[in-house]
Amino acid sequence: MTRASRKSAVLLGASEGGVRTTQLGAQFEAAGLSSVQWMDAQSPLRVGVDGGVASWRSLALVPELAVGDWDSLASPEKALAGVPHQVTLSTEKDQSDLRAALDETLSFGVEDWLCFGVTGGRPDHHLATLQELSLWSERKGAGRVRAWDELAQYVFLSEGSSPWNLGLPPGRVFSVFSMSEDVRVSLSGASYPLENFRLLPGSRGLSNRVENDLGASIQVQQGRVVVVIPSKLA
Repeated sequence: MTRASRKSAVLLGASEGGVRTTQLGAQFEAAGLSSVQWMDAQSPLRVGVDGGVASWRSLALVPELAVGDWDSLASPEKALAGVPHQVTLSTEKDQSDLRAALDETLSFGVEDWLCFGVTGGRPDHHLATLQELSLWSERKGAGRVRAWDELAQYVFLSEGSSPWNLGLPPGRVFSVFSMSEDVRVSLSGASYPLENFRLLPGSRGLSNRVENDLGASIQVQQGRVVVVIPSKLA
């Protein structure tokens, strides 16, 4: 079946314990998109990452692409019915279902990835996802790889990207952490600005704040970072 070109993709996973429809609705709102209206207007590629197929079903939507080994689906045959593009993975593999799904989106021409339900749950899965999305941002550029869960928004930025404005109001808390070796980053419009600063792994980028109405802007001169915007802080 032909894969029609899409600019953006919305990937839904299913963190351990599942993702409730109410949680997805709140995360969609936090991402600045109203689920049904935004889906209709932007027509992004709907991707179900393993158990995320059921997450799409909970929204009364059918994913266009499903990727996984289906170990998170109670009834794979029922959940996958009507999904036009399906990629079944082995349960024995050296990369996550999420990484395989990201790879598959390239054949649709996707340039913007919005991920929900892929973080949280098991701590090892959470850390692996942050690393995977950070590596993907290095390949694809700034502001194009983002993830949301019930606790935070994560924005993955890398070397060579143009300055990115966080789009946050004054006083909003955010943190910036190194995701690779030899990171250098500049940060303006924040309580603790940086200029081509060598950001090492650790707490140096923890709990910064947006300083003014112009917002905070970040540029990565070298390496990769993740910006974490907690959802329950001012």
